[in-house]
Amino acid sequence: MRAARAFLWVLITVPALAADWPMGGRGPDRNPVSPERNAPTDWQFPTERGKPRNIRWATRIEGGYYASGGPIVAGGFVWVGTTDRLSDPKNESLDNAVLACVRASDGKVVYRYVSPRRMFPADWPGQSLTGSPLVAGERLWFCTNRREVVCLDLAPLYSAKGEPRVVWKFDMVKELKVAPKAMMIPGPETHGSPAAYKNLLYVPTGNAVDADGKTVTAPDAPSLVCLEKDTGKVVWSDASPGKDMMCDHFASPLVVEVGGKAQVIHPQADGWVRSFDARTGKLIWKFDTNPKSAPLDFTGGAEASERNAVVATPVFANGRVFFATGRAPEWGAGPGRLFCIDPTKTGDVSPELGERPKPGQPNPNSAVVWTFTGGGWRETDRMHLSLSSVAVHDGLVLAADRHGSVHCLDEKTGKRYWSHNTRASVYGSPLVADGKVYVGSDAGEVHVLELAKVKKVIARHGCDKVIESSPVFAGGVLYVLTRGNLYAVAPKR
Repeated sequence: MRAARAFLWVLITVPALAADWPMGGRGPDRNPVSPERNAPTDWQFPTERGKPRNIRWATRIEGGYYASGGPIVAGGFVWVGTTDRLSDPKNESLDNAVLACVRASDGKVVYRYVSPRRMFPADWPGQSLTGSPLVAGERLWFCTNRREVVCLDLAPLYSAKGEPRVVWKFDMVKELKVAPKAMMIPGPETHGSPAAYKNLLYVPTGNAVDADGKTVTAPDAPSLVCLEKDTGKVVWSDASPGKDMMCDHFASPLVVEVGGKAQVIHPQADGWVRSFDARTGKLIWKFDTNPKSAPLDFTGGAEASERNAVVATPVFANGRVFFATGRAPEWGAGPGRLFCIDPTKTGDVSPELGERPKPGQPNPNSAVVWTFTGGGWRETDRMHLSLSSVAVHDGLVLAADRHGSVHCLDEKTGKRYWSHNTRASVYGSPLVADGKVYVGSDAGEVHVLELAKVKKVIARHGCDKVIESSPVFAGGVLYVLTRGNLYAVAPKR
């Protein structure tokens, strides 16, 4: 599998050095695992409870309501999605989404791409630029709050001769007629983290139901678009959900090599996960994440539905694909399911066959390897709806959910070894680094656990703000993005 993983790095042409974290999930497999050693466990955030310890720097990020895009670390810089809402407290009308670039050596903000608001419900006031940019060499691609795909030239930044330059911009609302709707409470793995394969770029359009949770405004508009990386020209697009969309669309794609063919795996707004040929967009397989007996649509709105979708980016590890069901946080919590599937199959690979809303029959062509829902009398032992991608390492799967549970499972069987209660909602994904698991919560805490079959809590660190983003470890530094600050956690040099 090491050889296969190395091939993925070359295949997708994203050169992630040991010191870099150049895209959401770190690499093309979207598996948030760092190969570096000496990940910190002992630090103190600057709070009223004590003086900071082992904090290299702390930079105020104008987070407004949320700061959840990134962090992405590449070329000596850290990229985060935020807003400018707090930059001028006297100017109440100031409200733009911002992609901020922070110098990794000292935490200085050196560049800000400012993106004005679109009309509700495509864009919520006070919401940060969500999703994570993709960096490869001297190019950066990201999706704005306006559903514009932007390519930046970073050469002027790297040479200290100026700011990044916009190479091209593609407005998906204007050109593809999509009708996006922003998630009120965003997750860092959502809203358009692009993926790449050679000269191609894959971006979710955000096409979704209207604010009422029922009306499909643009059923013929695509949910996924493939663009040329150098020009932004459309290569192919897919509109599979059509009129069957039942929720907002958030999930970002995963690109993997399976059986000698590159495929783009994309969770979509009708509750199905689909795989497409990376070059042509031809459907390879489709997977229904909901029981066939579940109601056909959102009766009474999304909050009353028994059906869900996949919100976070799927993860590829050791020939398997992992994803959990979820929904926008504003529609509430509920029971969820974590799937491990075999992506080598073709056609309808759902657990069941049949027509909704009648009970389904077992599918002999199902790609399911195992499913985890949890059980037992404790609520924390169950799998709840999730906004998080999993992390897979050393035969273990770490999965977090909205209820605040972190589950440690056997990678091959889905057997649960333990669950940890963070006592708060988790929006980001677990990070695995140096035999440890890092999880941020909306209580403003980072939980540090041992990566082992037996549960051990190493530390718990509280900070000043809510954490919606996923922590990352790159270049010997743990980066934690809160609603107001970006922290570089490491002993000062």
